[in-house]
Amino acid sequence: MSSLLRTSSARKDSATSRANERGRSAVLPLRQHGVVSTRVLDPRHLSGAYQRAWIALESRALEPNVNFSPLFAVPALQHLDPSLKVHLHLAERTDPDGSHHLIGVALLHAQRPGRLLAVPFLTAYHCRHAFLGHWLLDRDHAEEAAEALLRGIRARHWWAGAIDLPSSPIDGPQLPVMRAAAARLGLSLDVVGVKERAVLVPADGGTEALRRQMRKQFSNVERCRRRLLEQGTLDWQILRGEVPASAIEDFLALEHTGWKQESGTSLRSQPGDEAFFKAMTAGFAAEGRALFTELRLNDRVIASTCNYVSGDAAFAFKVGWDETFRKFGLGIFNEAELVRCAPETCADLRFIDSGSQPASFIEMLWAGRRQVANVIIPLGPVGALVWRVQQGMRALGRKLRAPRAAAATEAAEDA
Repeated sequence: MSSLLRTSSARKDSATSRANERGRSAVLPLRQHGVVSTRVLDPRHLSGAYQRAWIALESRALEPNVNFSPLFAVPALQHLDPSLKVHLHLAERTDPDGSHHLIGVALLHAQRPGRLLAVPFLTAYHCRHAFLGHWLLDRDHAEEAAEALLRGIRARHWWAGAIDLPSSPIDGPQLPVMRAAAARLGLSLDVVGVKERAVLVPADGGTEALRRQMRKQFSNVERCRRRLLEQGTLDWQILRGEVPASAIEDFLALEHTGWKQESGTSLRSQPGDEAFFKAMTAGFAAEGRALFTELRLNDRVIASTCNYVSGDAAFAFKVGWDETFRKFGLGIFNEAELVRCAPETCADLRFIDSGSQPASFIEMLWAGRRQVANVIIPLGPVGALVWRVQQGMRALGRKLRAPRAAAATEAAEDA
């Protein structure tokens, strides 16, 4: 509804942090594979040049991943996982003219044997606020980047039984590239735990699209609108680019209410979480890649969301609303306004990933879907054997449980 829409947009030149010479001491000797080499750095101590190259790679990524942006990952490592040892693997291409280009990024750390794999393995860095684990690959050099990273990782981490990439998209262009790269190195690739996640395609938004998607529930949104308008002046706005400090504070205050406050899961409940959020948001805002939405009643923010842009996509992060207006369904109403206004305000974005779990309320609002799963790449004979055995045991367990589940269902139906 255009009468509710106000848009604020700001763009700044790319901002980077100061160079840290300690990052240079972490550089390992290059391993040459034709014109592509790999190296390993400490992600917490990067020079300004590597930070800029990493940020630039995001805009060229075959499959965007905001959680592998340095603007997300570095603050997460500093504030959420300060003691976790994480390796930043880089694939660099050297052109005939001697110029160097970053074409691949992987963030990995060691995992002890567990339910997923009964031998030590590597997993993509996945902090508690992340929901994607796939690598960043330059879309013009994706195959050579993936192969170089796999080769370098296998050589350095010879002890690892496999690589686990949690919550990786499997219906886009990257999975075939990863599978082909693994095959060229004689490695297999498996996909487990497939889930669907709601996404919003801005081009498919608008009032009529929202009405079709929500069906009978659409009347509830309109009822909420009318009841809020009875309280005074109602505005919805989207903030893109430089987000004011007041908007960040309003969001934190709203998110720190209700059940999140009571359960201690809000960002403000933990000092590290709030510090991470502020540092991350400052970085994305300086790059013109923060995206906040606000619902205002009589110029008071009563609902807010924060999202961040990576490549040609945006990724939802958190939501908050004023608990005193809970009966109005503010969370749903605020997201509905984004769907309604997306064709106008987010026309430059291919999609917005909700980051939600299956059966979330967002599925009622966002019509698009993408599939994510754990991508497993055994790195050697031992890892491959253990993985096959464990998968076989899981399949046998499912087969043995099936008759009991069917009997229970039949009994419930008879009752």
